[in-house]
Amino acid sequence: MRPFKDRDLQDALVVFIYLCGGTIRAKQCYGPLATFFHLTENELDECYGNRSAWNIRLQAIREENADEFIFRPNDYVRGYWKLADNGMAEGEKRFNGYGQTAQSSLKTLALPIKEQWEEPFGL
Repeated sequence: MRPFKDRDLQDALVVFIYLCGGTIRAKQCYGPLATFFHLTENELDECYGNRSAWNIRLQAIREENADEFIFRPNDYVRGYWKLADNGMAEGEKRFNGYGQTAQSSLKTLALPIKEQWEEPFGL
């Protein structure tokens, strides 16, 4: 897999969750963000053990930021990623820092998820 910068992955993940309304099922991030970063089929097929290398990379980015302003670990429900209030503000700030093409791409990828969202019990 290409060596993406942590900051680029973090920015895209925070912005994507922000555009989805602030909470998302983790499994809904992997495909759209792979599309955003133009991952090839070969890159998506890479595994560590029996787990997707791409999924592991995004999970690591989330875990590295769980104690910061981005994800609210005290409200964590397995399988869901949620931005804290200041994470929502950060998502908007980072979104506005993207160019128009990247903004449009992320909005297009997030829209179907946001439209079908139902808040899970416990979040």
